[in-house]
Amino acid sequence: MKTQNDSRETAIEIFVNLIEQLRSISDVKLERIRDAQFNDAGVQKALVYTKYGWPEKETCVDVPAREYFASRGELSVSNGLLLYRDQVVVPEELRTEIMENLHEGHMGIEKCRERARTTVWWPGLTKYILAKVDSCQFCQDHKPTQRKEPLKVTELPLRPWQKVSADLFDHKGKNYLIVTDYYSRYIEIAYLQNITSSQGNGEAESGVKRAKRILDQDDVFIALMAYRATPIVATGSSPSQLIMGRQIRTTVPVVEKKLVPKWPNAKNVRKRDTEYKRCYAYHYNRRHGVRDLPDLDIGDEVKVKLDGEKIWSAKGVVEEANPEIRSYRVRTPKGVYQRNRRHLQLIAPDDVRITPTYDKLLSGDLNVTPRKTVPSAVSTPHVKSSTSTPPAPIVDKSMSPTDVSDNTYTRPKRLTKLPTRLKDYEVT
Repeated sequence: MKTQNDSRETAIEIFVNLIEQLRSISDVKLERIRDAQFNDAGVQKALVYTKYGWPEKETCVDVPAREYFASRGELSVSNGLLLYRDQVVVPEELRTEIMENLHEGHMGIEKCRERARTTVWWPGLTKYILAKVDSCQFCQDHKPTQRKEPLKVTELPLRPWQKVSADLFDHKGKNYLIVTDYYSRYIEIAYLQNITSSQGNGEAESGVKRAKRILDQDDVFIALMAYRATPIVATGSSPSQLIMGRQIRTTVPVVEKKLVPKWPNAKNVRKRDTEYKRCYAYHYNRRHGVRDLPDLDIGDEVKVKLDGEKIWSAKGVVEEANPEIRSYRVRTPKGVYQRNRRHLQLIAPDDVRITPTYDKLLSGDLNVTPRKTVPSAVSTPHVKSSTSTPPAPIVDKSMSPTDVSDNTYTRPKRLTKLPTRLKDYEVT
């Protein structure tokens, strides 16, 4: 008569066999892996430990099998084949070949990992994938555009024309210069014969959008006057009020007292502007999933790509670095360009790569030091704190401190409220 343990072992064996049959690996390749496992000392030791029990301490495990110790709870044996969950364990002899198979199609890191999760596994597989993609020229050239960095906002100056932004732009075949006052948002537009351009900062680019909108109007001067007389959301006052101390007359009727010179309260303007920028930066950073990029140094080799370009084709060297405003001057074979940090991809030398090269990983030489670190979390916006902060998560006061700090997550529950018409009834 079969015991309960025998029945359990039979059920497990049936399940493992079913998984093996459903696995998308050809019989020929599966047999090659089986033979390679048989000739691999580490796999054979791990197979024996899996069948008869692992030592309690890693130091008691034979050296060839120690790389499997951390994953011992996920290992199983089916028909003499070592498995990790429902994935075939690939011995060292075939890892290079299987890695090439996983990388076919150049679909990036996540796609390679997904293919591996349904087929094969070996210790440190993620490192192999990262190194393989990082060393693939095609993958590097076709990387997506880098994430946007946390929004940097500018503190409101103390007075008009203390700080200005300027940018050049082309509109309908003509070149223009726009100058924007940071304090009042007052703008001036000038037509130019010849220009050489570089990427401006956020205020300048915002001014370019406003200028183009104005130049698209039938009457440019009426449109410019309307902009100067319209209050700005951030300050609550119009550009004319902040730069002239009075509202200007427009085509819209206005009572006489509104035209009497009166400077807006500077303290209130500054407070409102700070709060608006803090709120805008907070939502911008959340919406775009921003991430800080490491600063570049003079002499760094980089690839250059703009948002409209599909590949990182141009290579260059950083000649001038201004990380405070994320602006860099790069010399390329086609000339010298001024570029934002987001449009530059660092090419790290092999001895200081962020991830080890594929060749070094295969040879077992992993003694490499990361050159620069990139924070993985979303950074705090570069703004001064104010009286109001983003909404904080709601915590149930009845929960213990241990419950609050737990990393487990549950689905949100809908708050139900009994209708007033049923208050005299008992509802179950």
